[in-house]
Amino acid sequence: MNLKSITKSALNAVFNLGPDLIKDATYVRPVSFSSSTGLTATAEVTASVKMLIATFRQPELGFTLLQPETEKILIRASELALIASPAPGDYLIQTSDSQRREILAAALDRTSEFWTFHTVRSLHQDWGDLTSHTTSEDFGDLTGTTALEDFGTLSPM
Repeated sequence: MNLKSITKSALNAVFNLGPDLIKDATYVRPVSFSSSTGLTATAEVTASVKMLIATFRQPELGFTLLQPETEKILIRASELALIASPAPGDYLIQTSDSQRREILAAALDRTSEFWTFHTVRSLHQDWGDLTSHTTSEDFGDLTGTTALEDFGTLSPM
């Protein structure tokens, strides 16, 4: 019995169910140091993926109480080929509504066909990067303030 091919066929059937169950998303590995893997990401890496949002079954939970925003996500391993060892600290952004999901845990199945992620929905918003500002993005530059730029003069107290 070829478990790998059976799993792959089942995943193809499930991931062809349509947009009611399968959501488009972007997997993001931000610039960071992952304490769980020991790897340092010096550039942000992204991958376009399709994800299945599932609920946890009671035997999976044990005595753990989960918040309503906690979800289990399944993603095919072939779609995460650009991401080396998905891990906590990474996140998913759902394409349809920009819902962000922080990854709390990641596990590759025994056939290496799909990843299971324990995620939590997040309100964290990304406001850009650390590139230099321009005068159109800010209220001026980093020179000394003048009476026209603030509501008074700078005088010693």
